[in-house]
Amino acid sequence: MNFNVKETMERLSKVRPIFHAESDFQHALAWQICEDNKGSKARLETKPLAEENLFLDISIESENKKMAIECKYLTRKLVTSVGEEHFSLRDQSAHNQRRYDVMKDIARIEHFVKEKAVHTGLVVVLTNDSQYWTPKRKSNPSDKEFRLTEGRKVTGELTWGIDASSGTTKGRESSIKLENEYELSWSDYSSFESSIGGNFRYLAITW
Repeated sequence: MNFNVKETMERLSKVRPIFHAESDFQHALAWQICEDNKGSKARLETKPLAEENLFLDISIESENKKMAIECKYLTRKLVTSVGEEHFSLRDQSAHNQRRYDVMKDIARIEHFVKEKAVHTGLVVVLTNDSQYWTPKRKSNPSDKEFRLTEGRKVTGELTWGIDASSGTTKGRESSIKLENEYELSWSDYSSFESSIGGNFRYLAITW
């Protein structure tokens, strides 16, 4: 499979600079990858390991090789249009929980690759919320180990800080173990005329 995430995202941004929801982003990304790799097959919401109840956003198969993809579309409020198509994005907030979920996606792809259910993997986070890539002023936030700050390196066991509330950690109590080290690097995706929420950037982790 001839896959370059930067080239794919650049091509996708020209035809789809914004999405209605995460499922819309998943479908468009899968379509773009298949357009770039003729003969490849895409499937959504699959179970790479039949014996485990772990679902995968996108599975791409090409030339007898499989790629696993997890997507996140994290939005803040934005109302805009592209041509005649209207978009109204909601303010998702809950940044600490969303960061945890991204790290969990990374661990999930690591697991699929380790178990040889897939050959390669990708976690891609697309957002118009700058709180995900910029440092937080608070020196020791409860989600410190899950932060997605530009240039940060993450590895090992990631846990909540001692001041994390039970409401924050509910359903996300378990620590996350990453076997590899990843340096987080954000790239520009698209831009709309807006003082707040008009700039989209993406984070890509590849295997």
